[in-house]
Parts: sequence; C-alpha cells; structure tokens
Amino acid sequence: MNALRTVLIVLVLLAALQSTWFFLGMARVGVISWLTFNACAVANITLIIGYVLFLVLKTRLVMYMAVLPLFFFGTGGLFVFPWGGWNIIPQISHIIMTLNLIVLVYDMFRTGDFKTGALGLLLSIVLFGWFLGFQQSYVYSHRSEFQKIMKF
Repeated sequence: MNALRTVLIVLVLLAALQSTWFFLGMARVGVISWLTFNACAVANITLIIGYVLFLVLKTRLVMYMAVLPLFFFGTGGLFVFPWGGWNIIPQISHIIMTLNLIVLVYDMFRTGDFKTGALGLLLSIVLFGWFLGFQQSYVYSHRSEFQKIMKF
C-alpha cells in the first residue's frame, strides 16, 4: 500500500507541476487566476504537504484535509471537463486525484483512524469551504478568460 501511495503522490506532483507550468508559463495568468482556474493544484499541494508531514511526523491529518478539494476538484472535474482534445490532460490529472482520494479513504478504514479522518475533514471544510465559494465565483466572473485558456 505504501508503494502505491508513493507512486500516486509522485503522479499528483507531476500533474501539479505540469498544470502550474501551463497556467503560469504558457497561459501567463496571474497568481489569483492560477489558483482559481487551476484549483486542482491547491488540492494537490495540500495532499503533497500532507504526505510529507506524514513521512516526517507520522500524522495523516493534513492528508485527510485534502479529501474535500480532491473530491470537489478531482472527482468533480471528471464530470465538468470535456473528454476530448487537449482536455484529456486535465482529465488524467482528475483520475490521479480520484485514485489518491480512494487510497486516502481506504487507508482511513484500514487503519481505523476515524478520529483523525473526521478532524481532517472538519478542518478541510473550514479551510477550503471559503476557497470553493471564492474559486467558483472568480471562474464564473472570468469565464470568458477561462474558456479561452481551456478552449471550451
């Protein structure tokens, strides 16, 4: 299980680097546009930080905090983004995020660490609840720029 988790973390890191390069390097958007148009990076960075903290401190709390954004942006993205052309690239990232989510939930049940899982989800709601609203509002108010970049 640890090898699978490590492989999925490396894949999510590569996906985050690729998408960050696309938005900041190729599309040349600002930091706020990057964080909102590429909200998957926020979820991925949270998961990566959580994984590093797990390796160092042996706590899964921050990894469990990634559950909400992984589900919303990763699994949800599978149903929002088209499945053709260049949109296959973000869809691959969404699949990797969903697989990481499944591993996290499986890991919680395997270890019986429901208290940490519940606390992580609660903190995720507090920390990311406002971000979800901000991100959705920002993308909606800048939808023509987003559609142009993503070529919807």
